[in-house]
Amino acid sequence: MGSDKERMSQIERELSEAVRAEQHQWARIYRLLEEVRAGKLWDGAAASFTAWVRATASRMGVAESLLWKRHKAGRVYDDYARRVAENGQEVRPIEELQNVSPDSLELCASVAHGDAEVTDKLVAKVVAGELTRADLREAARANRMAKIARQKEAKTAEEANDVHDAHEDKKDVALTELTMTASDIVTGIRRHSSWLEDPDGDDSKMTHGTPPIYHSLTEVRAESGTTNHSRRIDMVVAETLTLPQWQRADTVVLHGLEIKVSEHDLRADRKMAEYETFCDYFWLAVPDVANMISAAVEVSRPVWGILAVSQNGKVRVARKPERLPGTFRDKLMATIIVRARDFRV
Repeated sequence: MGSDKERMSQIERELSEAVRAEQHQWARIYRLLEEVRAGKLWDGAAASFTAWVRATASRMGVAESLLWKRHKAGRVYDDYARRVAENGQEVRPIEELQNVSPDSLELCASVAHGDAEVTDKLVAKVVAGELTRADLREAARANRMAKIARQKEAKTAEEANDVHDAHEDKKDVALTELTMTASDIVTGIRRHSSWLEDPDGDDSKMTHGTPPIYHSLTEVRAESGTTNHSRRIDMVVAETLTLPQWQRADTVVLHGLEIKVSEHDLRADRKMAEYETFCDYFWLAVPDVANMISAAVEVSRPVWGILAVSQNGKVRVARKPERLPGTFRDKLMATIIVRARDFRV
């Protein structure tokens, strides 16, 4: 018992120091609080952990909510780290998240509404710097609007359903933008080749005979020889689906795809224009939400296509591309051959 009291005194001193240095010590605050909660060190000093937190905050002259928020943020990250570890992966220790706001982690849980899979996607993007507090706050606001709409008493059942559906759609759009990952987009494109419909409507190109190719590779090195550093194209699709039957034996069409799931990343990229010289067609692939598609239109060259991928993996062409000269396509083709000897799948 004596050792518990000594440890509690030490924890309270360290907690006070961490709170005073709050900007850099939120993870330490969480660890100290969690040690008291998990070890039930509060027993004997207070009636409950909640009561101890309240009394401790009062003694330190800080808002009780500050301690609870830091504890919740830490629990969100620890739960995320545990689930990731169960899948055989590793994450950074919470103490190394100096540039991650605890408010952002707390918002991840709020936006996800208890959905662990959604929470994990949001936390991963926050840690990677792909989501800001502003992004999460906007999604949380959309959630609140949907909740308020559901609670309002409508004059008729039909009106109530219309209001509910409209706000649910807005919430879904917000979550789609936040939780879509590059892996989701890759999976959608690999599963569906319908975006390669023949723009000229020539049905003869899709006839049976020589088995068509539809093969994709990710992170494909692109070296022109004009720079010291090679680039990597997010995804390359090699296909013969859009070729007439007689060309399939000795020709392949190369599509280069740059994948963007964050509007900030999309607008900040200054190198993707270099990839178009390696391809017959170049595309931006983004989540199928209005602001991402608008941003893609704004930052892309008119000759690029835009693919929109929905949360359920459906792929649609938001804008068709134009054929490119493909100055360095042979270099890309050589790289592809090394990585994939047989394209037929």
